[in-house]
Amino acid sequence: MTPAPARHRVESWHFDLKRGLQFSESQLAQSIAGSVACRGSGRRSPSPEVDANLPSGHSARVVATQAGAAVNSFRWIWIAPSIILGLGLTRLLSAVVAAFRSRGHATLDWVPFGWAGCIFVWQVQYLWAVIELPNLVQTWTLLEFLMLLGLSLLLFVAAALVLPPTELAPGESLTESFRRDGRWALLCLSGWACNAIVVNWYLFDIALLSHPTALLTVEAALPLAFLAIPSRRAREGITLLGVATTLWVAWALSPKSY
Repeated sequence: MTPAPARHRVESWHFDLKRGLQFSESQLAQSIAGSVACRGSGRRSPSPEVDANLPSGHSARVVATQAGAAVNSFRWIWIAPSIILGLGLTRLLSAVVAAFRSRGHATLDWVPFGWAGCIFVWQVQYLWAVIELPNLVQTWTLLEFLMLLGLSLLLFVAAALVLPPTELAPGESLTESFRRDGRWALLCLSGWACNAIVVNWYLFDIALLSHPTALLTVEAALPLAFLAIPSRRAREGITLLGVATTLWVAWALSPKSY
């Protein structure tokens, strides 16, 4: 997922009633001025202005209510995708440990570990990038929920198939396991990148002809290139390129702070 363009970024602000943190009315007015709230044909559009005739204190309370409702609704929306994403992280890390334990009686291969690392990076990047969504979307549709769910599901399946779930049997090869199941993990990883392009366009207003879209297109193409080329040497090169590209693209497309 990609950070929103500058015109849609808003100053991060929230209300923490448990800790007793409150913003001044002037800060609230500045925050609402740049927020994105309403939906127009599925795309984000500027939120309606607060009535200028209302007292400033009342305007602040209106803004606070809208912001609180947006954050609260996102928490419910994010439950299912976050659970699936967390299960995928657990599954991937457990598989890495299981493969490492097999090192004494099975033949390991660094290529599957390279792609597992790519999946892990995108899982973490997804968790980080989604933090700004409550500032961009204040009401949610079923389609938008399914988009987030789809990203989590694709990453989960990729994480579940890239490495065997248990230790390898004596004499077994990780290369053979990856040839049997890992190819489906790479297809899911490519599908995730394609889905991310659609999500960036629909939720973040990232144009289809843009630098972030081009980067994600490369991420979608590399796993497919790996599957299309049978040469071991070429596949090793694509894996190295995939790891380096994933680290660079994930960093480039991630918000650096909130």
